Amino acid sequence: MIEACIDAENCGDEESDCILKQKSIRDALSRFDAGKMMNYKQGQIVFETGKKIIGFYVMCEGVVKEFYRKNGETITLRVFKRGDLLTGDAFFREKDWHKTTAKAIYSSRIVFLPREVFPGLMRAAGSTVGKKLAENMKRLRRRLSLVSCSVLENIVFWLIRLLPEFNNTLSISNKELARIAGCSPVTMSRKLGKLAGDGLIKKNGQEIFVPEKEQLQEIIPSVELV
Repeated sequence: MIEACIDAENCGDEESDCILKQKSIRDALSRFDAGKMMNYKQGQIVFETGKKIIGFYVMCEGVVKEFYRKNGETITLRVFKRGDLLTGDAFFREKDWHKTTAKAIYSSRIVFLPREVFPGLMRAAGSTVGKKLAENMKRLRRRLSLVSCSVLENIVFWLIRLLPEFNNTLSISNKELARIAGCSPVTMSRKLGKLAGDGLIKKNGQEIFVPEKEQLQEIIPSVELV
């Protein structure tokens, strides 16, 4: 099952940063006998604050969010999609316990690998894994810079991050999107209504269509999303 998950076809043609496109990485992942395919239902926890760090993950399908709670508020740090490395911040700070929580937004298929095999993956992958991790850190810094921004800017930031690279349609409930953006469902409904009224999105039930990503991104010009 792991071989099927790490097949290059799991990367779309437009997903240029998907690490599964690199043959050396796919070969390395298939060689690790300790690797295990994990299936997570929507809303299921992948790892949790305060739990021991036992390994890392490679996203094969679905979407996972990483977040932490502060003063009763849930702050989403990152979202991980197909071809992403899911580690958590504490993994690279030589900590033994997770400082954040990761939860599946949609049903997800993920390869789990023990912590001790990570150096071998780094050697097999050359600079690709390092670049991917650096990109994750850059996105984290951008996210932290948005914490003090307006609710609308935060919503637009996460809309763009959650959109699949190969199309402009996203299916997600107002409640879940509100949790990610850090606002109430009522506020989310009102802000999405404003975006729809301005012609930046089209909404039908849980389906959100963005006609022009670039036009929507202009709402947060100070944050580079690419």
